[in-house]
Amino acid sequence: MTDEVWDSIVESFADDSAAAFILAQVLCDFKDGIKKGSGSAVVKDLERGIEKLYPYTDDYRAALKLYQLSVAGKLKPKHDPTLIVKDL
Repeated sequence: MTDEVWDSIVESFADDSAAAFILAQVLCDFKDGIKKGSGSAVVKDLERGIEKLYPYTDDYRAALKLYQLSVAGKLKPKHDPTLIVKDL
């Protein structure tokens, strides 16, 4: 990752030193796991982290809104989320 990407990540921890420290510990654990040859376990941990972050994203809020519109019957058939995903 570039310095710009890391800078944008770490800036979000500017006001939370405890969270920054925890992230540093997690990164250290990942590094150690990779060095020990536990790459597949590290990948699973990263996938779990990605999944856990999802509720904090704008994508999650948009998907929830789309779901709510679908349940309420307020979507046109072409906007059906299951059809949109199939086309990807």
